[in-house]
Amino acid sequence: FTLTPQDESTCATHGESQWTGTVDVTDSHRLFFWFFDSRNDPVNDPIVVWMNGGPGGSSMLGLFNELGACWLEPGANTTVPNDFAWNNNASVLFLDQPAGVGFSSRSQDSPIPAFDLDGASDFQTFLNIFFSEIFPDRAHLPIHIAAESYGGHYGPTYLDHILDSRKLNSRDAFRGNISSLILVDAVIDFAAPAVGVYEFLCKGYGKHGKIMNDTTCEALKLSVPKTFELARNCDASRDGYECWGMMTFLEEVVHPYYYEEVMAGKRNPFNVHIPCPNFPFCADIRKGNMTAYLNQAHIKKALKFPPSFTYEDIDMNLNSAFVNTKDPFRTTTRELARILDAYRTPNLGDIRVLVLQGNEDYVV
Repeated sequence: FTLTPQDESTCATHGESQWTGTVDVTDSHRLFFWFFDSRNDPVNDPIVVWMNGGPGGSSMLGLFNELGACWLEPGANTTVPNDFAWNNNASVLFLDQPAGVGFSSRSQDSPIPAFDLDGASDFQTFLNIFFSEIFPDRAHLPIHIAAESYGGHYGPTYLDHILDSRKLNSRDAFRGNISSLILVDAVIDFAAPAVGVYEFLCKGYGKHGKIMNDTTCEALKLSVPKTFELARNCDASRDGYECWGMMTFLEEVVHPYYYEEVMAGKRNPFNVHIPCPNFPFCADIRKGNMTAYLNQAHIKKALKFPPSFTYEDIDMNLNSAFVNTKDPFRTTTRELARILDAYRTPNLGDIRVLVLQGNEDYVV
């Protein structure tokens, strides 16, 4: 592994310690992390392990545009401290995964991850090395696994894998104090938000009123029973192709109305109140350009990457590989159920689950 102290020149904070580093989880997979001490009591405060989604999305998005210790303003090439950062009361570890995403890497002859489980063993190995070799003094602290968007697949799948390893008394099992799973705007079941589209667009929800006209709303209302039917088939089968049939219906019948406005630049799938400047990515215009910031020469030097390296916020090859297997369209409801039931087995784990959903986010 590698470990490099960072300072205000890469991420402006309120003075708390921060480090970047890499962990070789296999001979061909290397994962990158950025770790921030708690501003409160790093010796005793819990640790949050954060993963963004995609699949293929870099967790630097969470760091610089969401909950990290520093914030990137629009048009800026420097950061400012984030007064509302999650590390106000917890140490926060941002992890780029699966291998190849963001600053993480995989060897050229290594297959591209294409299934949720492909990253599970790497995640467990990373935790073992991080808490036994890099920061062994933190190994006893409560750990909260937090995942956003497609993290609704990563988080449940990876934790379920860890619990399976514990059940089998595997020598690779991570035995740390995992206290909770936090799912933020997480995709667990694609049908659930689709069922809610009618209410979301036609009844007013959260801080927005009715968005679509009466004709569109009537069509959306009529789609709800079929969505329920296809959703039940998907969840019962847990087959990617069965669930892909449901997704085809949603893309042809449910989602075109809203996405017509998204593609026209009028609305954003992640926030109904702002436009989409660059479909299909739909960056938030209120936030800074993370990719441009991280590709600056002095930033790459500080992070120990060569000038020839180009940071990308999403690994589109990995994203396409996932979509081609149809694995992302399965539900992770059973993994979540097993996590919630883990406390029933002595010494397996007592893991709480917190689900946070944004009222203005069309996707979830």
